[in-house]
Parts: sequence; C-alpha cells; structure tokens
Amino acid sequence: MTMNLEAAIKSFDAHSKEFLTDLKDLVRIPSVSFHGFDKNEVKKSAEFTAKLMKKHGLENVQVIPFEGAHPYVYGDWLKAPPGAPTLLLYAHHDVQPPGRLEVWKSPPFEPIERDGRLYARGAADDKAGVVCHLAAIGSFIKATGGLPLNVKVIIEGEEEVGSDHLEAFLKSHHQMLHADVMVLTDTSNFDVGYPALTVALRGLVVVAVEVRSLKGSVHSGMWGGPLPDPVIALSKIIAKLVDEQGRPAIPGLMKHVKSIGQPRFSPLGSLSPPPP
Repeated sequence: MTMNLEAAIKSFDAHSKEFLTDLKDLVRIPSVSFHGFDKNEVKKSAEFTAKLMKKHGLENVQVIPFEGAHPYVYGDWLKAPPGAPTLLLYAHHDVQPPGRLEVWKSPPFEPIERDGRLYARGAADDKAGVVCHLAAIGSFIKATGGLPLNVKVIIEGEEEVGSDHLEAFLKSHHQMLHADVMVLTDTSNFDVGYPALTVALRGLVVVAVEVRSLKGSVHSGMWGGPLPDPVIALSKIIAKLVDEQGRPAIPGLMKHVKSIGQPRFSPLGSLSPPPP
C-alpha cells in the first residue's frame, strides 16, 4: 500500500499543473445556483464536472436531473478486490453570487493566481473540492491502474441555496449512493500544509417560540407602555440565553460540553506519504 501511495503522489506531482487547469476551467463557469441567475450555467458546470470525472478514470458517469433542483453529477469506480470497502465522496459545483463587482480585485469568474493563491468565485468553495477528489482518484489510477477500494462520487448543484432537494434525492437514489463511509471536501484546514480530517461540526437547533401577553389586540397609542409588550419580553428571553461574554447561560448546559483538548499537528513541507 505504501508503494502505491508513493507512486500516486509522484503522479500527482507530475500532473499538478493539469489539475490546476481543470480547476481554472471549472471556475470560469458562473454556476450561481441562486434564483434569478442563469440556470444554464449551472447545467454547463454539471456537464463539465462529468467530463472531468471521465477524464480522470471514473466510470458510469452521469448528469442526473432532479425535479426542481439543479443537476447532480455521479461517477464511480467499483473494481476493488472482494471485501474492499466503498467510499462515497461529496462536493458541490454551484457557487455563491459574486456580489459587488467593484470590490473584486480581479473578475470573479476569471481565476487569477496571486502569491500562491487562486482567486475567483468557487476557487475554494467548492470547485476545489471537486478537483481535489478527482486529482486523488486520477493520480492513483494513472500510477497503479486502479484504486485500493471502491469509490463513488456525487457532486451537488444546489448546496449554496440550502440543498432543498438533497434529502429527496438521497431517498430516491439510496442504493446507488450506498457506501461504508462518506468524505466531503467542504470544510476548512487548520492551516496551509496541515492536512486535516474534520469528524464533527456544530449543529443547528431551530426552536419556534411564541410569547403572548393579552387575549386580544389593543391600540398601541393608548396602551403601549402600561401593558406588557410580547416583543420586549421575547427580547429579554433571548438576551438571557448568553452572558456578557456571549457564553451559554442556560443552567446545567456547560457541564455536558466536552473540552476540545490540545490538537496535535504534523506540518507537511511537501507532499510525502506517511511512514509504513
């Protein structure tokens, strides 16, 4: 396995400029998924993503339309030895709107390299994730003729607008996407040169709160002040959820919060395989 990894890394080093070109070409497609932007551009992005999948060795590649959603893209490589696990890789090819063009130092959809960084909308989030997956897969296949495990790749087209159809898509394609583990490239690294694997993120809790003070409405000009105001009451309730420093002030909550602990990092000066 170590020898295969070394060969894959050498293959990546030899073709890194090609992968960078792939990213630049993908970034040039303004695949903004928000309402009011050209849906055809998101479709073009999906089609180009499929083209890159085929280029780097994935099979069964298809652009999958889904009612009400921007298209998904799927590809796989399922030729690993019997008993090998199956890995599902996720990324998304849609991007945020460019915003105010006058504050950009360069055109938002024309990738520009400055000080070792690539600047453009989607150059990181998340078209870099798409190319990262395919670069790893392509390097391994080109160097060794295959992969040590089965791999499935799903690239979404509406993540930036809330993935409204993702749950329904997963339910309708659960067999196709079945895997032993999933890895997505849409988080952050601690720093450049520090490979990171994020295993958990903070979740969201949505609570509907209704505050009532009277059985019926009264005229604010006559009764505003003497009678309790539910908006003021709700504001006070929300304010009491945290202390002056923004820490949770709910009694007993903090005793259930685990300490992060001291992280351990191993900086990489260059790409190199781990010791055998």
